[in-house]
Amino acid sequence: MKKILVINGSPLKQGNTAKILANMMKGISESSKACFHEHNLEEINFEGCNECMDCRDTFACSLDDDMSEILDELIEADYLIFGTPIFMWQITGQAKCFIDRLYPVISNDFETRLANIATITVYTQANPDKNAFINYIKHNNDLLDFLGLNVIDTLIVGGLSEQNPAENHMYALEKAYHMGKNLIK
Repeated sequence: MKKILVINGSPLKQGNTAKILANMMKGISESSKACFHEHNLEEINFEGCNECMDCRDTFACSLDDDMSEILDELIEADYLIFGTPIFMWQITGQAKCFIDRLYPVISNDFETRLANIATITVYTQANPDKNAFINYIKHNNDLLDFLGLNVIDTLIVGGLSEQNPAENHMYALEKAYHMGKNLIK
């Protein structure tokens, strides 16, 4: 059974990003057997990296918080699905803090300690032009690739807001569903 780690970087547990991620997980569940570990970053207890550098020698973090559990799940994962809204031209603060805390996946010689985990990234945004922040999204995906989180696909959904929620974007929900359905072959 494949292990899938799902990270929701939105501060809203039931927001647009969560709805897109849920459709992706539905597609996965209907096409294969998988074990999901899902985390909403707004709900876990974790803080930013304190740059102690203890992780340079081992795959562990000196901070005693929920991120330790996520790191353990990540090392065992076959797939990562990472979703976040775009706030102020960037991923959310919660999502950025999560990525900063991935410091232990890089060894002293700047090699990844991960085994090329296949990763899907999901970016949601209010701007209807899905390419409005494409340079930043490419930069973020390149960073994930460097960490050993091999980005195999990206879904960008624009035009989302309280007045125009994910439920009104059937093409995006269907795309997420089919991406999930085709993830595990």
